Amino acid sequence: MARPGITFEQVAHAADALVGQGEKPSIQRIREHLGTGSPNTIHRHLQQWRATQAPAERPMAKLPDELASALAQEIERQAAAARADAEADALDARQTADELAETGEQLEAEADELREQIEQVTAERDEAVRDRSEARSLIEEFREQVKRLEQQRDDARQELAEARNRITTLTEQRDQEHSALLEAQRDAKVASTAKNDAEPGAD
Repeated sequence: MARPGITFEQVAHAADALVGQGEKPSIQRIREHLGTGSPNTIHRHLQQWRATQAPAERPMAKLPDELASALAQEIERQAAAARADAEADALDARQTADELAETGEQLEAEADELREQIEQVTAERDEAVRDRSEARSLIEEFREQVKRLEQQRDDARQELAEARNRITTLTEQRDQEHSALLEAQRDAKVASTAKNDAEPGAD
């Protein structure tokens, strides 16, 4: 939602206050007095306020001849004052133009800064997108590695189980062969003892 601009009444009130303080109203002073406001908007309202400050035309009173000289002098004085006011207005107009130019340069600098920030944010966003894509690729690669390792683990477990079964079988065979050997040795010993007992001269 756009922020509402300042009104003519605000500018006129600020200009009147500055005049009351003995200062000449300008765009910068009114902006400082209000604490806000676009220079263009202040300039437009200030011009309107100045138009209302022009002295109203009065009908010329018919004066006696003896006052003609004094009237001419007064007219010349007023003309000189009007020229002075015009020069002051011209000076103020030049000052206003300078202030507007300075404000325009400042706004252009701010716009350039914003454009740089936008470019930086865009670059960071593009980099983040690339990083995310690379991260997804790495995650997929890690998942494939995990699958291969899990398969290798399962194969190793299967081989280990088979090896244990073979070891159990060989152990049982060895125990059976060892028992048979012991039994054969016992049988042989018994047979040898019986043979010795059966030979002549044996006690």
